[in-house]
Amino acid sequence: MVGIRAILDTVWTPDCIGVASEGCPAGVQGRVPEPFAVLLRGVSEEPRYRRQWRDYRTSAGGRPVKKFLMKLTSAERAVIVAAMKEVTRDGLVAAKHLSGDIYEVKADTNEKFFRVLFAAEGEHNQVLLSLEAFAKKTGKTPKAKLDLAKDRLKDWREHGKQLKKEQVAAEKKKSKRGR
Repeated sequence: MVGIRAILDTVWTPDCIGVASEGCPAGVQGRVPEPFAVLLRGVSEEPRYRRQWRDYRTSAGGRPVKKFLMKLTSAERAVIVAAMKEVTRDGLVAAKHLSGDIYEVKADTNEKFFRVLFAAEGEHNQVLLSLEAFAKKTGKTPKAKLDLAKDRLKDWREHGKQLKKEQVAAEKKKSKRGR
């Protein structure tokens, strides 16, 4: 999978943007056509905040996405990881929005179609939380898989709120002892 920026870089060199240049395709000197300008909005070479993947963990400590990936062949796993790296590099523009805060990474091999459902979390959407992964067998993402991803995201957020409350309580207790 090739990112939007890589595709555009092969056609629109930096010389073509903002100035007239002989190396630019005919008729595009000094401007980026509107369809490409729309794609470029929000896409940067270096993200301001480094994005990284984390996987959802069940209350028992299970890691369902990792478990799914480990059952695949190394070639299938490599295709999925490459698609996930594209989202890390390019952000949410490299993924498909499904519903609410849930996005989908598409990774296809010759025989199978894989999907990873995730949410962008953190103050700057720098945490890409993988919620569910599966081999796609139908045209549309199954509602059960989408609902499972939503439930896991809700659980993850509630767990985060609980941890924050515990941290605040521990800090208050610590500050009272220091007086």
